[in-house]
Amino acid sequence: GTLLAVPEAEATCRLTILGAYTPPGGIAGLFFDRLIGYRIANATVAALLAEFKESIETDYAIRLAP
Repeated sequence: GTLLAVPEAEATCRLTILGAYTPPGGIAGLFFDRLIGYRIANATVAALLAEFKESIETDYAIRLAP
């Protein structure tokens, strides 16, 4: 996978995660992924990006503090 950080304004950027996933388990794995698995993966990536955001913003605020 790839993590991209693209500047958008003076103090903001857009974080994007690009990746691919092939579910294991053949047809059963594909069926599970289409029903539930992709939702779990999307929620996991959203949580990871939120953690990155919090960490980056905290670090930025500390660096700007007098």
